[in-house]
Amino acid sequence: NFLKVDFFGGSPERTFGAGWQIEGNYPLEEKEKAARQFEQFLLTNKAEFEIESVYSYIAEQNMGTRITLIDEKLSTLDPQQIQDKIREKMPAFAIGKPNFGRGGGFGGGDSNNNEIQLRIEGDSTEMLTTVASDVARFLQGRVPGIKDVRSDLGSEQKEIRVEVDRARAANLGFTAQQIASTVQIAMRGSPLREFRTEDGEVPMWLRFKDSERISLDTLKQVRLTRPTGESVPLDSIVTIANAPGPVSINRENNRTSVTIRADKDPEANLEDIRDRVNTAMKDFPFPTGYSMAFGRSFDDEAAAGAEMVFNLLLAFLLIYMLMAALFESLLYPLSILISVLFSAVGVLWTFILWPTTFSVMAFIGIMILMGVVVNNGIVLIEHVNNLRAEGYERFEALVMGGKERLRPILITTATTVLGLAPLCFGGVSLGGDGPPYFPMARAIAGGLVFSTAVSLVVMPTMYAILDDVAGFLRAAKARREAKLEAGRAPLAV
Repeated sequence: NFLKVDFFGGSPERTFGAGWQIEGNYPLEEKEKAARQFEQFLLTNKAEFEIESVYSYIAEQNMGTRITLIDEKLSTLDPQQIQDKIREKMPAFAIGKPNFGRGGGFGGGDSNNNEIQLRIEGDSTEMLTTVASDVARFLQGRVPGIKDVRSDLGSEQKEIRVEVDRARAANLGFTAQQIASTVQIAMRGSPLREFRTEDGEVPMWLRFKDSERISLDTLKQVRLTRPTGESVPLDSIVTIANAPGPVSINRENNRTSVTIRADKDPEANLEDIRDRVNTAMKDFPFPTGYSMAFGRSFDDEAAAGAEMVFNLLLAFLLIYMLMAALFESLLYPLSILISVLFSAVGVLWTFILWPTTFSVMAFIGIMILMGVVVNNGIVLIEHVNNLRAEGYERFEALVMGGKERLRPILITTATTVLGLAPLCFGGVSLGGDGPPYFPMARAIAGGLVFSTAVSLVVMPTMYAILDDVAGFLRAAKARREAKLEAGRAPLAV
């Protein structure tokens, strides 16, 4: 209840991208014009938005702008506040709208850490386009924790659709393939065999005159010759229309789907957002056969959590097997593993008192922490066993072992914590713009300090309890063997 968990989230970075949701199909010149306008807006307000540099990328299928902020030490706003200010003051653009969180602003592909996806599933792509747009408008401003809700199919391109009247074409002696070949030659030409000259081969194409500037009206008047020699216009056997079409068609679980994306507030929790979306969508009237499902961001979160738990249990098992072989006992290693559990409690307290999101890097920190804590436990328990082998009583061995191993344990803890201190306070990220390192460093440092303080009391106590259990089991085994031996003794005559 007090700890924020977000495996793929975390603090927003000082460099982020704005990917464009383009409404239609535009040439590069129009896209460049819009990108320049957006850059001019950002640079005009450079001081207010605390921007250091702006970089844009423009391609036929996508475009984006990457924004780098000034150093955190000179900044008065965090990246999320700056994004909110840009959204508030951003002017309208003719071709579409830039949104934060789409693949770092480049490619419009995979989402970043602060993007969520929902899927609208159904049969008809045309209906899905309408339903997805309605859902995006319905969720905008209705669900706390998400903003900039948009549909992947909101960006459409115009296409020329040629529908053949098969019955009429057959009556006139034409096949669909013949009509398609004629349209192809009229629109873009057809390659012929190369023309050979003394200097080499020259590529040849069969094209209509001025085919690069052909209009729909001209295309409709293209004439086809029947087997009888009579010619008929193309529009007498086909219907030609300029209509919008989707950029792509996606299918998931054997159903056509459209993805709805939204930028997640870094402070929001995915599970909370899931509950809020479910509550909001109860009032949405879906057409028959259409439904909503949660997308990859939610699936990845659950899969990552399950995989991390599995890895954690596997690490526990491997450590236990190794220590069982080392101590030649199945019970003594449990006293060390219990100290590992206390180190995990220390991680949770550290993240609560030092507000930190529990991310996948924190989970990695716990797995590293296990190795350090186990090492301290092995040092203590091994020394206690050696003292008992020399003839000391258990209590005396525990007290003497704790005193003699306190110094190396404290030195190990201090050097580890001090070595991680720069990462605990720094903002260094994996790969420069990936997940930050500080959750991992804080998990190791906080868990190690807590486990060191507690384990010096808990570990000897658990050792004594488990030693009593081992003694009880040995005594029970001895009594059972004595009883069996007495049962096998010969009867006196």
